[in-house]
Amino acid sequence: MTETEMTIVTALVLGFTGSYHCVAMCGVIAAQTRGHSVSSTLLRHLPYSIGRTSTYALLAFILHGADASGVLSGGQHAVSVVIGAGVIVLTAIRALRPHSRRSSLLPFGGLYGLLARLREVARTWSVIPRSLLFGMLNGVLPCGFVYMALAGALLQPTVERSMMFMTAFGVGTMPALLLLVLGVSFRPLQTFASSPRVRLAASALVGVLLVIRGLAIGIPYLSPSMPSSVHVLSSLKHETTCAPSRP
Repeated sequence: MTETEMTIVTALVLGFTGSYHCVAMCGVIAAQTRGHSVSSTLLRHLPYSIGRTSTYALLAFILHGADASGVLSGGQHAVSVVIGAGVIVLTAIRALRPHSRRSSLLPFGGLYGLLARLREVARTWSVIPRSLLFGMLNGVLPCGFVYMALAGALLQPTVERSMMFMTAFGVGTMPALLLLVLGVSFRPLQTFASSPRVRLAASALVGVLLVIRGLAIGIPYLSPSMPSSVHVLSSLKHETTCAPSRP
């Protein structure tokens, strides 16, 4: 399996396994694309899914574009460790202060207000562009699993691979939401996903995996080693030991 194929598979699995979280958190939004028949539901939901996935890819593009100096992409493993440690710390804070969860959304109050106004304006549009816009707006809502996917996208060597990663992640979340709007019962899954303990455990696991990946301890796919860094160190050692002595 090539690195590109592994990138796509990893992102698909990440999106699919995290889709239970999408059902629990964004199910209400996705349910607005439900129509009177299967065909009308598909006509509404597919543009919504495309818009949401397009936003994910755009966020990956912006993330790499903002790193024009190469600081983040050049220190991918360090960034992974820092992000993972941050996720673990925030998870611990939420576990110790469970009643402060709502306050954490206060900085996003203006964002929610802006998105609500845009949705009201779009209600007069035709079905496909309205659903497309709803999906694009849904893609920028605060979501821990999206942040986790973006952390994985940041570890990709090129902007194309980064956008490919987020696109595959979005595609991986589609089946669960599509089944939801088609009327398939997800009650046991929603009950499981809405458990605070499950969410905290999932967040902690994400943080641990990011730290392990950043440590580059040589585990295939999970925590690959850093051949480029080894090459640089070897070059420096060669220059130090083999440089001609001064007369």
